Amino acid sequence: MKRFLILFIAVWALTSCRKTEVQELFDASPEARAGERLAELQDKLVSGVNGWKGVLTTSLGGGYSFYVKFNEDNTIQMLSDINSTTSGTMKASTYRTKWVMDASLIFDTYNYISLLSDPGAKVLGATAANGLQSDVEFEYVRSSQDSVFLKGKRYKNNFVLTRLSEDEEQTFINSYTSVISDNTSLISAIKFPYIQLDGIQNKISFVVDNNSKKVSAEFMGSDGEVNSLVGKFGFDIYGFTFPIAMQVGTSNFINGVIKDNKLLLIDVEGKQTEVKSNDVPILPILTTFGYNKANKRITSDAIPGVTANVHIFNKVRELFTASGRNITSMYFAFTNSTTAIFYIGYNSGASAFVASASYQYTQDGNKLKLKRIGIDGGNNWNTRAVQVAPVDNLFGTGDEREFLIDWVSSQNATIVYPIAGIISASNPLNMLYGKLGN
Repeated sequence: MKRFLILFIAVWALTSCRKTEVQELFDASPEARAGERLAELQDKLVSGVNGWKGVLTTSLGGGYSFYVKFNEDNTIQMLSDINSTTSGTMKASTYRTKWVMDASLIFDTYNYISLLSDPGAKVLGATAANGLQSDVEFEYVRSSQDSVFLKGKRYKNNFVLTRLSEDEEQTFINSYTSVISDNTSLISAIKFPYIQLDGIQNKISFVVDNNSKKVSAEFMGSDGEVNSLVGKFGFDIYGFTFPIAMQVGTSNFINGVIKDNKLLLIDVEGKQTEVKSNDVPILPILTTFGYNKANKRITSDAIPGVTANVHIFNKVRELFTASGRNITSMYFAFTNSTTAIFYIGYNSGASAFVASASYQYTQDGNKLKLKRIGIDGGNNWNTRAVQVAPVDNLFGTGDEREFLIDWVSSQNATIVYPIAGIISASNPLNMLYGKLGN
């Protein structure tokens, strides 16, 4: 009993010395911190009294730019460089800031950002299932005096907002479409574009694709291998912006600016690098085109001005259209070190089909031997024999034929990118030619 009494007194003494209030581990409760971060995001958005330039990347496509103005009543006005309609027609919608694991910006009614994630091929390169795999809900990452950095919740794409001045806002509102048109025309006129940088001995092919909203940079390293880099951008009123800096060598480019009829790349330190024109493609074709190279495909873009007996891609498309069918995808590709494919995806009514032919090939430098070894399992290649005849006339239906792989030229001044050709060794005017793709 005595020992029990002593123990009771000791426990009482300890508990009586305990503080009645425990100091919070942080200066504020989790709820208070969440509220503060939400308020920070909301206040930042509406503080852009002249609106914001937003640049968003997509998973399946390039980048896209927006003029966005956030109002205190949770409405927004928006323009975008998606096409000439979205750059000239102001779109009104709504937004919310909400705590979802962190402060978040949510576009909760349909707008131009929603269009990028809309199922269906409503934007160039979009898929029927997921659009361009873009986001409409964004996590607040951080902000600076003039910028807000967000990241997509689903696809983790970067969305960067930059505060606009009054003059910049007026240019977006009144002239965005015409500015984009003028700037893209100048960019497109740079034939075989390249840059030169300290630390990289060779010229760097630097191609700005106005349609895909991607930049590709390729150069031959000291080891003889081609280095390939891709950046995604959106058009603004000065040229274009990379939401995430594009690193080429030791340079980190954040903008492309049109100035004095020149395209200048601006790096994070403000240094300018001019994109110049070259008389011939920068890289030898075999360094960039092949089954294990940056480009495995010749794509079916219409290319005027090439001297050839037949533009095979154009002729095949014409024949499919005449039969009431619509080609959705067409290309020639090296699939591995020994096989190649000519692929045609097409629609007939509401149904989708594939017609393809596979080829065995051997290659010695730029000399190529091809032999057809099969067609698609659905026999669509044979069913569409009339439509694919231009391909069979060039590549054959089972006999081995010899070709040369080389660049070909166009006399059309608007064609400023390299054109790849698979040219018949027996008749150089018989060829498959087109733009390279991956």
